[in-house]
Amino acid sequence: MTEEKAKLKSFCRTCGGDRTHVVLEAITRSWSDDKTPVSGSDTWVIAECGGCETVSFVHQHSFSEDVERTEQGPSPVLYHNIYPQAPKRKMPEWAGTLLMDLPPDSLWIAGLHGHIPRELTQARAFSVARSTLMRANFLLLQPR
Repeated sequence: MTEEKAKLKSFCRTCGGDRTHVVLEAITRSWSDDKTPVSGSDTWVIAECGGCETVSFVHQHSFSEDVERTEQGPSPVLYHNIYPQAPKRKMPEWAGTLLMDLPPDSLWIAGLHGHIPRELTQARAFSVARSTLMRANFLLLQPR
């Protein structure tokens, strides 16, 4: 009989979304300060995506001072860093014509594309894109 492997819900850089991963190996180290009530933990995980089988290295860490207020009381914030990181998104082909129409003092809008992480949900990404285009449209319609 095979033993059941631990599972982890994490972002997959290949699939592009939160997926269930199989934990291949994990090490956890907790720490605390003897002089103050500060503590935290670090967990290093080698995980394989259940969908595409991409292997990633995940560093989860928490710090006692970083808490969220929930209905059940304070809850520690758990941070996830995934390595290697997801590659930067390519600029869409249609972006060139849009950017050619921007005034020179508004070219900062072009740089926003690289700052939209892949981890954003599609709805949020559309919201950011819509806001960017509305701002660009506003700048284009202003008298010069």
